[in-house]
Amino acid sequence: MRLLPLAGVFSLLLQTAVADAATSLTDLLPQFPRAELVEVEESKSLSTHEVITGALRSRAGTTVPEDSRFVTGRRAASTWHIPDEQRTDVVYAYYREHLLARGESLFECAGFDCGSSNHWANNVFRRPILYGPPQNQRYLLVRIDADRSYFVALYVALRGTRKLYVHTEVIIGDDRVEEVSGATIVDALASTGRFVIAAGTESGYVDSIVAAMAIEPLMRIAVVGHDRRVRGESVEQTIARSRATADSFRQMLVTAGISSTRINSYGVGPLSPLDRKVIERLELVLISREEGR
Repeated sequence: MRLLPLAGVFSLLLQTAVADAATSLTDLLPQFPRAELVEVEESKSLSTHEVITGALRSRAGTTVPEDSRFVTGRRAASTWHIPDEQRTDVVYAYYREHLLARGESLFECAGFDCGSSNHWANNVFRRPILYGPPQNQRYLLVRIDADRSYFVALYVALRGTRKLYVHTEVIIGDDRVEEVSGATIVDALASTGRFVIAAGTESGYVDSIVAAMAIEPLMRIAVVGHDRRVRGESVEQTIARSRATADSFRQMLVTAGISSTRINSYGVGPLSPLDRKVIERLELVLISREEGR
């Protein structure tokens, strides 16, 4: 099994993403003694991720977080085994102390208060190896503001086999819109039929979409709004709210010079998950590239 210092992995993540980062991850999260790396996963492209800011609860036959937020950025995840250690509180306190020295806690929970440990392991983190008795789980989400925002999720679990695991996920937030040309949008629509825009970043794509429509003067598209239900909201209300967001963006594009006859707008609320998760977003969907087709 490959052994790496936890400090080194996180330091590399941050230094790669931000050359002049003010925060050293060596100081941020030093390794727990004898930690053994089990699995590591990195994403080099920007995407939208859900971070959990509330306990998991069962509603209408499904398990959902009481609260969450969506963050656009680059994600890295790692899972560690802590050999010869079964004290969940001790391990959790070690990492918690270092994280809170750098940032603020957005949410934390312990034991049964966190909700289904099965859902945390298999649905939130997609790491079955983390599944254990719910009383032996700890979760912490911390936000660290340096040159940009860093969201660090920490999950500590003791399995029924008495093996203790630590899982960490870092999302390096990026408020900037990735530079996308009109040609890139055309290529995406032609190859996949859609172009995904993270919630809250749509205004930064207007010029590129105008350019795309100029490249393909007969192309027609739909703006489709996606959103997740908030507490106390019906599916119909969520659909209406997502439609309003799509309508607003459509009007923004029309104001920028695109003919209103070339753009429709719709809202589907939570009815079309992306990668099995309902992620707030707008999608450009190709209707046709040629007149009458």
